[in-house]
Amino acid sequence: MQAAVLWAMQNNYFDTIDVKKIVAAAQHLREFLGTRKQALLDSLRQKAAVDEMLAAELKKTIEEWKGTYNG
Repeated sequence: MQAAVLWAMQNNYFDTIDVKKIVAAAQHLREFLGTRKQALLDSLRQKAAVDEMLAAELKKTIEEWKGTYNG
């Protein structure tokens, strides 16, 4: 799960979030992933690397999360 959060940060998905709210946003993302995207997390664990297919799924997932996050 941490890899997915770090991927989101490294790919600028946290750039628009106020610095004071980064910790809360990361926690919200972890909850989102844990409750809605277990298959993605399982794939990430199994592959232990982000390939093109996994990157596309992460992008889609993070964009979906951004639509639910209003922090």
